[in-house]
Amino acid sequence: MGKNHINNLLHFCQSLYNEIDTLNTLAVMTKSYCTDKEFTGEYYSLKNEISLYLSEERNHYINMLTLVAESALKTRTLCESIENELCLHNNPDDCCG
Repeated sequence: MGKNHINNLLHFCQSLYNEIDTLNTLAVMTKSYCTDKEFTGEYYSLKNEISLYLSEERNHYINMLTLVAESALKTRTLCESIENELCLHNNPDDCCG
């Protein structure tokens, strides 16, 4: 693999970091919003039956968003591993930092 090819792949890794960070930020912000609404018990003066349904739905979304955020962090870690391997291959005497 040539240095130019490796540099292109490293550039793609950086772009991937940015996208992963954006996804993670959106997931965390939305989760926080749902969690705040749930903890404050904000149900917009709805009947108890509907409030219970809304609470269950919010908790489902909170759980899904937690999984999305965790997956984004795992993906970022994998991308960092790829970047480190590419850096070592590109310049064995130096590593990315």
